[in-house]
Amino acid sequence: MSLLLYPAAASTARTDAKPGCQDKSGNIHARNISVLEGTITASLYTAFACYNKTGSRTDNYAQSFTLGSGPFTLSDTRNAFTVIGCDTYAWMTNNESTYGAACLSLCTENVSMSDGNPCSGSGCCQTSIPKGLKSLKYSLSTLNEYTDVSDFNLCGFAFLVDKNSFQISDWPLSRKPKYDNDAYTADVVIEWVVENKTCEQAKANQSAYACGANANCTYPEIGQGYRCSCNEGFEGNPYLREGCQDIDECKVLKNPCKEDTCENVIGDYNCRCPRGKYGDGKTGCQRGSIITIIAGN
Repeated sequence: MSLLLYPAAASTARTDAKPGCQDKSGNIHARNISVLEGTITASLYTAFACYNKTGSRTDNYAQSFTLGSGPFTLSDTRNAFTVIGCDTYAWMTNNESTYGAACLSLCTENVSMSDGNPCSGSGCCQTSIPKGLKSLKYSLSTLNEYTDVSDFNLCGFAFLVDKNSFQISDWPLSRKPKYDNDAYTADVVIEWVVENKTCEQAKANQSAYACGANANCTYPEIGQGYRCSCNEGFEGNPYLREGCQDIDECKVLKNPCKEDTCENVIGDYNCRCPRGKYGDGKTGCQRGSIITIIAGN
């Protein structure tokens, strides 16, 4: 399953795709595309494994997905691999098997799953992912088939999740999986670029260059490809031809001028000092010196 989206056509922050472009691919559902941050927030089903009180596995679902060949990567700064349970071991790898990691969560009593839980291995475990991942698959196992904790925990869950949206209180140890439209999902952040080219390479082909008027080519922190951003003094969607519009600082800013009159200009604003004073008006105005000229014979 692969993700096929076109972020350059999205608005600053929207929850739907461009007409004619699917907002869902396989079990990934794109919910929000941010032009300013260069991210896609998507929903992804969680993996799980459940056992009965005798230690026999009753249910199991492993997760795998790929972002395809497009300019998409999983955000290493926003996402964390998370495991929930008291006898839960989960591991993850990419499709190329060039990366692997695991997380183990154990507890002998019904620990508090409050938001104060540090998620450091008791009821909850989290670990980071490396930069540049385009695929991931993960599944769960157990050490003792939950027989020692069966009074309060019979299922374990594993998922990649946006750390900003994750709340451990949403994941009680008594939770059991749901299915179909009610199945549990987690928000995942995907980073995107226009193309895996440098700004110089992109500008050399103006017919395909994505940045519109009053926009500039920029490099993202992920270290590959380019994005567009509105020049200083402009705002809007830098991927549309006239998407970056002038900001009227005189209306938007609170008290933009220290004194007297604010004048909006394209991409900036000017402040005029009152008569008898001088300066740029933005940082302040000073009174002019009085020079007396005495004329003699």
